[in-house]
Amino acid sequence: MGLKNSIPFILLLLLFNTAASFGQSPDIQKLEKAVGIVEIYDYNGQYIGHGSGFMISSDGTLVTNYHVIDGAHSLKVVLEENGRKVKYDVQNIVKGSKSKDLAILKIRNIQKKQFSYLKISQQPLDSSFSYS
Repeated sequence: MGLKNSIPFILLLLLFNTAASFGQSPDIQKLEKAVGIVEIYDYNGQYIGHGSGFMISSDGTLVTNYHVIDGAHSLKVVLEENGRKVKYDVQNIVKGSKSKDLAILKIRNIQKKQFSYLKISQQPLDSSFSYS
């Protein structure tokens, strides 16, 4: 598994780890509210690409892949709200790890909005877990 595929893998671990602890399958409709598109812009403000990410807190903190933001001059996060797409500017990159291909972003949340997010389990992963 390459690093570029790490976000979907992490997302699946979070979803199924949480669902398994409650003995149920994840509700995809609720999970989609926490997933957004990260748009990348160059120095001239031109759109140059995108990637995905997911919210990890209600205040607008999002996880994405480092390769998505690498080299970007500015970023926006697109979230679906009540059936329409809403764009938010990224305020700053909180942390990034090129070697792990992960980045944490904070969106500009002037209105102090509460966003849907995915809870990260505090329990360690089962060491017998494997994937192919």
